[in-house]
Amino acid sequence: MTTYTPPPEPGRTASRRSRPAPLVIGILLALVGFPLLLGGFGLGWAMATQSDDDGFFSTPTGQFTSQTAALSSEVVNLGEAGANDWWADRDLATVRLRARSVDASAVFIGIGPSADVAGYLGRASYDEISDLRTDPFDYSLTRRGAGDDLSAAPTDQRFWTAQSSGPGIQSLTWSLEPGTYTAVIMNADGSP
Repeated sequence: MTTYTPPPEPGRTASRRSRPAPLVIGILLALVGFPLLLGGFGLGWAMATQSDDDGFFSTPTGQFTSQTAALSSEVVNLGEAGANDWWADRDLATVRLRARSVDASAVFIGIGPSADVAGYLGRASYDEISDLRTDPFDYSLTRRGAGDDLSAAPTDQRFWTAQSSGPGIQSLTWSLEPGTYTAVIMNADGSP
């Protein structure tokens, strides 16, 4: 009796069938790569359709009111600069704040180190904004300070990392840096 063994198909060898590692690696790479690809498409779409002419993502305009010397943000901690901080020397993100006074008086916008801002506001009465939501527009205010007056106008202070002041709409643009910061909006003369 004679047995017939067919020749192997071209391009297929027994050793290829017994090594699934390239297939497993390919599947794992696809599982990681596909979400990254979708994220890239989503970010590209958002940059193309949802940002303004200057490249900023903006929230709807809302009105804050306070009878105090200032409105301040909560303390924002952006980390500490160190030898291994990959973002500290890069322009990772830029923040833009805009404000205007209800009347024709000059308005001040400032971002500064939180300890310096707290020292400047001291015992003056000010409102801290928290729980800010944009859709629908809502926020919480917490009254801080003891009700004293500010000792000097905010424009006289040298600690501000970024500032803008004047009548009409004021705009402040600031590139994020490591540190702990607080944003403040107030009348340019420091009055309530």
